[in-house]
Amino acid sequence: MENKKEIKDQEKQKPIEKSKSLVPMLDKEDIETLKSQLQKYEDLKQKYNL
Repeated sequence: MENKKEIKDQEKQKPIEKSKSLVPMLDKEDIETLKSQLQKYEDLKQKYNL
């Protein structure tokens, strides 16, 4: 019975680990790319008054 409980506890912890690992996947280059895309979007938005 104890083994089953341990396995369930481990399964509960897995989703938390997954969500934490999503953030570091963005390296500096990705962040810079996103920033430049955002800047282009903002410029277009102002240009066309959206």
